[in-house]
Amino acid sequence: MIPGLRIDTSAKPVHKTSLTSAQIANLKHEVEMVDPDDGMKEQYEQINTIVSQMVGKFENEYDSMEISMVQTTLDAILNRGKRGSKPYELLNVISKVLDRVTVTGGRRRKTRKTRKRKTRKV
Repeated sequence: MIPGLRIDTSAKPVHKTSLTSAQIANLKHEVEMVDPDDGMKEQYEQINTIVSQMVGKFENEYDSMEISMVQTTLDAILNRGKRGSKPYELLNVISKVLDRVTVTGGRRRKTRKTRKRKTRKV
């Protein structure tokens, strides 16, 4: 074995998203503002508005899958009258996804490098 060669296993995984840090903070605030004293239908509708802002914004397949499961559950509860998860369970899933995402920022613009041409003196 080569001495001094180590693998860093403490690095956090990268969960990329197209949401900005302000949008993530806003979504976290909306999650916190869902009042557990409201009726179940109102809570589900508030959660549905939060989830609709998150659909298709994640590169990681696991995050996308969790959000789509929450969306499917909300669709069954709100539109088809099925019984499902409690609102606080859905909020836990949403907050865990928001806590682990990594903001990648906007798209990087390609810039052209300009070289200064040296002119020869004659």
